[in-house]
Amino acid sequence: MDGAQAGRIHCQHQGTGPKLIQAAARAGKGQGPRPAALNDAIACERLGIPLELGGVLDQPYARTQAMLAAKAVYEAFRLYTQSPLSDVEFSRNFPDAWGVVTGVELEQDLD
Repeated sequence: MDGAQAGRIHCQHQGTGPKLIQAAARAGKGQGPRPAALNDAIACERLGIPLELGGVLDQPYARTQAMLAAKAVYEAFRLYTQSPLSDVEFSRNFPDAWGVVTGVELEQDLD
């Protein structure tokens, strides 16, 4: 891999860390726009097509992981903010979503 290619890959995947997760959480709460990785995930799901032409193994790994993470965080926060349940009831009924919500909020508190 030459330097130019490495630079392009770095630029393509900027925002796949904590900032992406925070943006997906804000979007799930209805407090901000959806990040690009989340839009890609929703579009691919809605259209029933992969991100890139080819099979599952031909997909860009980092981008696919970013899309999956953004979608999971978005859905968890959307479910949490729209739920009429108390935190205790929500955590019992939706333990996976509760784990995502509390994990993201803990990370934001540490920043």
